[in-house]
Amino acid sequence: MTVQPSTGQPFSGRGPTAYAWADLSARGRYALSVGNYAAAESAFLSALAQTDGFESHDVRVKTSLLNLVHLAQALDSAEQYDQTEALIQVLIDQERAERRLNFDVAGPLMLTMAQRLLDQGDSVDAARMAHAALELNGASDPMNAQLRWQIEEIMWPAVPEAAAE
Repeated sequence: MTVQPSTGQPFSGRGPTAYAWADLSARGRYALSVGNYAAAESAFLSALAQTDGFESHDVRVKTSLLNLVHLAQALDSAEQYDQTEALIQVLIDQERAERRLNFDVAGPLMLTMAQRLLDQGDSVDAARMAHAALELNGASDPMNAQLRWQIEEIMWPAVPEAAAE
């Protein structure tokens, strides 16, 4: 079950306001294009919830995750960091359910968030974010070596502190 980052409540994507996956995705993309981030979040999370029974390789799963990355990038650009982090947590939760995005898509956003957390002195959460980024599909691809190195630089200095807690 998908959780709404803004409220922390389960979101089933079902009920009187439920729409088909494609319609929800389109509504979310439109809301994102006009800067209505709350409506985009609701639509994208509803679309993701409708993919709960789909295979992880289904294009609707990947598209739903990619839509959340685009929203998180927009929120990050708008300096709405708490909402960005909440959406990244949704992506991490999906990753744990074997529904992974590609490293080259989500890695830069996760690197930005990890660096911000490290700059704020939160090395434990920075390491957690960096570790999640390194679990994405394609992280070991030689073409991603530079980005992977940057993420490892954040993660490894923080590991002794994380182990001490």
